[in-house]
Amino acid sequence: MERQDADYKWFKENLKELYQHYPDKYLAISNEKVIYAGDKQEEVLEHALSMCKAGDFIIQKATRDNEPMLYVNHAVRFYEL
Repeated sequence: MERQDADYKWFKENLKELYQHYPDKYLAISNEKVIYAGDKQEEVLEHALSMCKAGDFIIQKATRDNEPMLYVNHAVRFYEL
């Protein structure tokens, strides 16, 4: 969980720059780096899981800094039936 907390803190601190490079994209972040960016959260999750194990990354959407953010912890994976 410490890794995810550090990644989330990095994301918040760098949101303005991330938004400039990845406007309105979902970002998979691991070790304070963007490892993948995409338009759909599911796509980003699939790609991140092919690179890292669940719990080693977070997914955040690069939005304007005045929009609400969601802290996503992927230590647990949900499936649609």
